[in-house]
Amino acid sequence: MELSILQLWLPVVVGTILAWIASGLIHMVIKYHNSDYQQLENEGAILDALRAGQQKLGLHQFPYCGDMKNMQDEAVQSKFNKGPVGLMVLVPNGMPPMGKLMAQQISHFLFGSILIAYCAT
Repeated sequence: MELSILQLWLPVVVGTILAWIASGLIHMVIKYHNSDYQQLENEGAILDALRAGQQKLGLHQFPYCGDMKNMQDEAVQSKFNKGPVGLMVLVPNGMPPMGKLMAQQISHFLFGSILIAYCAT
């Protein structure tokens, strides 16, 4: 018996909801990722410096090297060796838009469930 993707609508919806609930439990009850984040030692001074620099939103690398050819330059290597080396993501000020983020997450789970159902047909 061959199934069409439309016949799998119930497993798709149930799978989406179960994945979303499991994700919430892992995040809020087990707090699995809490140990992944650390506070900067002198957070206040760093935040003040970032505000003063009026950085653009987005992903920032430090030290910055715009072209891989420059990685051989002694000045660039010195910056990397001296440190710190890292990535920083700047997002708009304010609290994270939880409703929007939760809707995005459940839509990703729905898309994944539909993709799995499609592969199963």
